[in-house]
Amino acid sequence: MSYEEHTLEQGHYTGLVADWYDDFLAGEGEDILLYSSLIQEEPGPALELACGTGRIMLSLLRSGMEVDGIDISGDMLARCRMKIEAEGFGAQLFEQGMAECDTGRQYRTIFVSGGSFQLLPTLGEARNALAAARRNLIPGGRFILDLVVGPAPFGGNDPNIWKTGRIASRGNERVVYSSRTQSDPFTQQSHLLTRYAIYRDGVLVDTLLGELLLREYSRGEAELLLAESGFSVERIEQRRVMSTHSVSVLFVCRKPD
Repeated sequence: MSYEEHTLEQGHYTGLVADWYDDFLAGEGEDILLYSSLIQEEPGPALELACGTGRIMLSLLRSGMEVDGIDISGDMLARCRMKIEAEGFGAQLFEQGMAECDTGRQYRTIFVSGGSFQLLPTLGEARNALAAARRNLIPGGRFILDLVVGPAPFGGNDPNIWKTGRIASRGNERVVYSSRTQSDPFTQQSHLLTRYAIYRDGVLVDTLLGELLLREYSRGEAELLLAESGFSVERIEQRRVMSTHSVSVLFVCRKPD
């Protein structure tokens, strides 16, 4: 069996990455418990930004909550839709970016988890996403997000070293994710190179290479950005949300009445 190497050309969260996403995160649960608890504090319609394959969303629906979702990746949404329809839920899904969010309704809670907000690489995009979230909230509604703060938030800062991350297996197949990161303190962006090595029967048969550009935040900058966007920041906590991330900072905010 010959070895091949390819580049992710249709966006990072497509194809193999979307196919294996749930397998990579199968051991995660802290984020699900966190957002379930937060939304139950103030029941009402909720919207998950960057909902992906619906890991968190589906758990909330199973608990009787009303939750819709948006994601920019059609591949991720397709997998989310299959799971939701298979269990008979009537949640709405929208193929939209966070900065263009417009579902045609308003929500009690809007949330974005796992540092996904940092996939918006510029402050302009971040401001647009916060403005969109505010428009989609009812007066008095809450906006909740967690950020992985500090330089190189999702890995080390040596562009020459591949750091092995998550590993997923199915039968005779195994996919090993690794990454290397270069942080630019001037632009406050992390350039993340990704590698997915695919093994069958222990033999490396394919490698998919990709890249992501992520925005870095300090706690103070994020707090100021939220306030400038018209949110009242009610609570800030340090939390361990994802096992492969450093400690996250959780922001619980409110749109004024």
